[in-house]
Amino acid sequence: MIVSFFTSNIFIQTAVFVIASTICLFATKPLVKKISRKKPVKTNAFSIIGRSAIVIKDIDPLKGKGQIKVDSEVWSAESEDETPIAKDEEVKIVRIDGVKAVVCKK
Repeated sequence: MIVSFFTSNIFIQTAVFVIASTICLFATKPLVKKISRKKPVKTNAFSIIGRSAIVIKDIDPLKGKGQIKVDSEVWSAESEDETPIAKDEEVKIVRIDGVKAVVCKK
């Protein structure tokens, strides 16, 4: 805007705008990095890793079926070491594999 007070040439105004914008991008990058350096917050599916759950449907590795309940959420589950896990057993969630929680006996 300030350049428009001195010249009506649109090419000069555009060139000054592009140069000033580029300088501002590189000049503020360290500040943005410093501000945004926060610990990542576990959200969604990854927030249940390491937590305990209750088996609500038998986990059968041969059929690929089984379900667990974490708080009020129901997840499809599979056993980490391919062993069957009976209903009502307490398990620990090891990782998330696609849409299934991989669990192991406690």
